[in-house]
Amino acid sequence: MKTFAATLLFAAIASAKKMPVEEVPVMEIEVVDDVMEHEETDEEYWQKYKDLNLYGKAIWAGFYTGLYGSDADDKPTKDCFGDWIIADLMDLSAFKQELRQTWMVDMDRAAQISYDVVDLMFLNDKYCHFRHTIWDIKQFCAVEANCKGGDIMDNLQKNAFPLITQISGTVSAFKEQPWAEKD
Repeated sequence: MKTFAATLLFAAIASAKKMPVEEVPVMEIEVVDDVMEHEETDEEYWQKYKDLNLYGKAIWAGFYTGLYGSDADDKPTKDCFGDWIIADLMDLSAFKQELRQTWMVDMDRAAQISYDVVDLMFLNDKYCHFRHTIWDIKQFCAVEANCKGGDIMDNLQKNAFPLITQISGTVSAFKEQPWAEKD
């Protein structure tokens, strides 16, 4: 088990992209042609990931509901694209900084990071049912007549575009009348 954890740890370190330092750097602002430029802070960096995670959750929920309907028995859980993902990524980033600075890390901390990496790979699949969904789509498309390109576009036109039009109409109605005046 320790070998597996160590292998995952080294794989995570080798494939990790540039992540910010745990400490928030001092923001330097330069005026260039009356345009303010600044270096991204850790808070801004992680907020982008939180936003992307939220968008991913909404997109996946819509996709899943579109495939299985709103009354599906095995819906994605509330932990699908949950806040735990950002917490694990932040922990991984902090560990990477520790490793860069000293190369002296506690074995228990390294093991926890390895478990975080495994969680990032497999828990979201468990909570969101990615593999199950892909398997269902693959099984459906195994019948040649089910997944023709033209049929997919026809279904998209019949289902998605009217839904977008309805949402646009609803948003327009909300914009016309102030929220305080609504029943």
